[in-house]
Amino acid sequence: MAERRLSFHAYAVVTDESGIRTHAEEHELAHNLGFMVEPHSQVVRGVEGIMRFIEQWDEKRKQLPYGTDGAVITVQDRAAYQALGVVGKAPRGSIAYKFAAEQATTRVRDIQVSIGRTGAATPFAVLEPVPIAGSTVGMATLHNAGEVARKDIRIGDTVIVQKAGDVIPEVVQSLPKLRTGRERVFTMPKNCPVCARPLAKRPEEAVWRCVNFDCPALERGRTIHFASKDAFDIEGVGEKNVDALLDAGLIKDAADLFTLTYEQVVELDRFAEVSARKLVASIAAKREVSFDRFIYGLGIRHVGQQTARDLADHFGTLARFRQATLEDLQEVPGIGTVVADSVHAWLNSKRHQAFLQKLHDNGVRPQAVKHVRGPLTGISFVVTGTLSALSREKAGERITAAGGKLQSSVTKETTYVVVGDDPGANKIKQAEKYGTKQIDEDTFMKLLPSR
Repeated sequence: MAERRLSFHAYAVVTDESGIRTHAEEHELAHNLGFMVEPHSQVVRGVEGIMRFIEQWDEKRKQLPYGTDGAVITVQDRAAYQALGVVGKAPRGSIAYKFAAEQATTRVRDIQVSIGRTGAATPFAVLEPVPIAGSTVGMATLHNAGEVARKDIRIGDTVIVQKAGDVIPEVVQSLPKLRTGRERVFTMPKNCPVCARPLAKRPEEAVWRCVNFDCPALERGRTIHFASKDAFDIEGVGEKNVDALLDAGLIKDAADLFTLTYEQVVELDRFAEVSARKLVASIAAKREVSFDRFIYGLGIRHVGQQTARDLADHFGTLARFRQATLEDLQEVPGIGTVVADSVHAWLNSKRHQAFLQKLHDNGVRPQAVKHVRGPLTGISFVVTGTLSALSREKAGERITAAGGKLQSSVTKETTYVVVGDDPGANKIKQAEKYGTKQIDEDTFMKLLPSR
């Protein structure tokens, strides 16, 4: 923090210190301990007091020496805050209010196309630079060709731009009345701007794609995804370092990361001795990863984190996963036809088989899933709605610790659907379809073994 001159405002104090009864007193304690706290927070009463505060700061926030996109409204009383519980990862005792996104007008200099790791060709606007929400914006996403046509955004248009969530620049709309007649309608290119191979679009999709597996843009995206926080979580392997490694020819794909040596990395302009050693060490430390992270890191289309967990839990080992037939995949709880087809096609590609073998040859070993046996072994749950005693994440931990399984969707193998407050209509409908027993939170808590 000292090197980067970072500072922070302490927001809460996690303590059982007697006498701390309110959120304001937490701030006071933090201040007395030497921490900076937000000096503009206020204690207000009722909705009217909250709205007066928000209306004042919607304008005053622009004078702050740091950016902010909203305000957090928190219950003052700590005991009441704790009693309200948690929904997922969000406490019921707090709620975030987002200010309207700051907007600006500028001109579209050009519309170009970027290629992602799945080959998706995404149009983006090259803008005359304009300051928005604390930074200068020169590019903004346009999502897909259909969206460009729907909003009628043309090269040369004057447009309204904002940051979605005060983070991601996007074009809100064009201003046709300001057109001069020199504007040009955007046409999606027929070929990939990176590898020059033809783009293709399926009738059921809105997205054009580069279908050349060897396209440098796809390999770059796959490698960045492989090393990302939710996959292998390799520190130091971000976009710029991946670009440097690819440009230098030190890697051709993500599996080559595990062959890098200090002597190779330290020769690159981006690295000194310490940073080169840290990068090689952080890669080596990830030769063993959990099986679900390994599957997610492969970047199989339609396989997100939850699906990766479902696949890892079902097959247990990489050897079993690699041998999975289409029928095997369709039997995985929560896996539909589209996902099963995608995974099966990926596993049966000779190129992907070679990639898996290359990872193995370079010492990468995903950890086999160890199924805990306990009182809930053989019992699977789906939780829908909000529970008062546990978040969904904590409920899942309690279930798996007792040998049970938490599913993301209801299947014919689901034993119980736990129904909390405001349950999802689709999960209730699926439970009725399969005749799955629905239980309330009290019944669920009685099934869980005491800790």
